[in-house]
Amino acid sequence: MALVHNGSMTMTDDSTLDGPGRDPGNGAQAAAKKVFLVAAFRAVGAAPSGPATGMAEDVVAVIGMADDRQRFEWVGDDRDDSVSNPALVTPVKVRLALPSPWHPPEDGIVTGLVQLAPAQLGDGPVDDDVDHLLAELAKTRGPGTRQPEVG
Repeated sequence: MALVHNGSMTMTDDSTLDGPGRDPGNGAQAAAKKVFLVAAFRAVGAAPSGPATGMAEDVVAVIGMADDRQRFEWVGDDRDDSVSNPALVTPVKVRLALPSPWHPPEDGIVTGLVQLAPAQLGDGPVDDDVDHLLAELAKTRGPGTRQPEVG
């Protein structure tokens, strides 16, 4: 799982998650599943019209995939709640982001995926990882946010 430190989530800096350096001790289950944060950040300069790169601290959603199972979950109650009150993580590099379909274009916000390392995932099904991640991310959101029910 992603590590939580002082109320914020930390990510590994390993960009070769499916290649060398992958944690072989996490088994075939971890290799068959992938979990991503949908991170948002303000692009440097004018509002972007194309791809961007940068550092993100805001997370608006989580995506989990394993075999033919795919799951998308907002970090809040719905899209508007998640965009207006994102979860916070320690700054993480987003290598490819596009203009956010959920933010006003004039805000210059872009969104991109950040894959969690296999070592950050549990041994169970991808739904367990997504549920755990959502519960941890909920702790980093501002006051007045509803805590997701897990279990």
